[in-house]
Amino acid sequence: MGGGLSFLKKETAYEAPKKEPPMAGSINVYFASATGNAEKFAKAITRELEGLGFDADYFNLNEFTKEDILGCKRALFVASSSGEGQAPFECRPFMKWIENEDGTITRDALDGMAFSVFGLGNMEYRYYNKCGLDLDKHLHGLGGSRIMEVGLGDDSNGNLEDDFELWKDKMVRALMLKYHPKAATLGFKDEIISHSGSSKVPGKVRTEFRTVPLSAQEVAAEAAKPPRALSEISMEPSNVRFFTAPPVKVLVNRELRPEDAGLSTRHIELDLTDSGLQYQTADNVAILAENSAVVVEGVAKALGYTLAKVVRLQPKQMSAKASARRQVAIRPFAEPFPSPCSVRDILTRFMDLSGRLSQTLLLQLVPYITDLEQKSWLIALLSKDRKAEYKEFVSSTHPSLASLLGKELSSAEIPLTDLLHLVPYLQPRYYTIASSSTEHPSCVHMCCAWSSKNAGLCSTYLKVSLRNPELSC
Repeated sequence: MGGGLSFLKKETAYEAPKKEPPMAGSINVYFASATGNAEKFAKAITRELEGLGFDADYFNLNEFTKEDILGCKRALFVASSSGEGQAPFECRPFMKWIENEDGTITRDALDGMAFSVFGLGNMEYRYYNKCGLDLDKHLHGLGGSRIMEVGLGDDSNGNLEDDFELWKDKMVRALMLKYHPKAATLGFKDEIISHSGSSKVPGKVRTEFRTVPLSAQEVAAEAAKPPRALSEISMEPSNVRFFTAPPVKVLVNRELRPEDAGLSTRHIELDLTDSGLQYQTADNVAILAENSAVVVEGVAKALGYTLAKVVRLQPKQMSAKASARRQVAIRPFAEPFPSPCSVRDILTRFMDLSGRLSQTLLLQLVPYITDLEQKSWLIALLSKDRKAEYKEFVSSTHPSLASLLGKELSSAEIPLTDLLHLVPYLQPRYYTIASSSTEHPSCVHMCCAWSSKNAGLCSTYLKVSLRNPELSC
């Protein structure tokens, strides 16, 4: 779909880092994610707990089972709020169940569970962090005991990650002191955490699938097959858009401002004919943008990828231990995006290569940096006692993964499989529809603003990639 627009309603294995044996017992980390942040945070605290001696694993509440939750003795929940304070759409069956309005769960069903909740919200919305607060209330109401009071992250001021890091540090300390027999030896004491100001460097990312290159014959055989029916595909719930968003044709894409190199406001009309899409006046249109060829080729060059290579995603076999811990039948592999596909398509259409980098992601890059000076620079930048320096670096340079790989972290060696587990997926960008569904039932009108000082991925995509009003996409 190169240049198109979508519309919505042996990769080398790594050696696992040496870590403490799981002497602190098991703990489950559950997440309810709307845009990927809750999932990212859940995986971050899971990795840290694993490295400290916990038998930790993370689970998507999209796929919860009553038996898993009721049988869990230690649990952390990382939950986003969306809309009017609801849980993310796919997680609402879990919230409906845990609310227990029908009384099917006994009031002491979670009597043996020790838990804590971190909520992700935005104070600019009416129901701030309602999902996380409600979840904490319901878990406690069913007999669960709080390890620590609910943590609240606020995305309105750009400090969501700082809020999470603060909660995570307190949470890890509380868990270590309560459950780890060697907590004091590892630097955790009742009075303070006697760690240095440096952030703990994690091992390489844990992978759940791998990328398998296809031969020319296999590529030809795949091309000859009919497209798979959506009903036959097990999709990652948070990435369904990659499978279902239809392409639409751009009828009009014109500039509304006088000529100005630094500012742009474009009027865009999208043809919904034959797309199967309908809208109501004042709905939002969600655009799936694509990374530019310059960014894609720069990342591929920095990491040594062959863009024309076609790969298939292949799930890793779940270990016997992991299977036993889940105590449920192993579910089909949930594909994060359609495959087989080329490396160019993966980097162009699915991975967020230009977005704002989180400290969590930067820390996860450390094991992949091969140059000692670059690695030391990154570790120092992420130190807890250099937050002001980090914020200055981010505000002055607006670093993205693509820009860092081309400069400060040019020695990074990241296998494609690992990259797909490190980098967030592209998220849709929403624009308010300006047209009337009565007057224009098969055509959406929208406006898009662009500024050279703060050029976003989607606004740049619409301004530059779709300049030709006759472009079919």
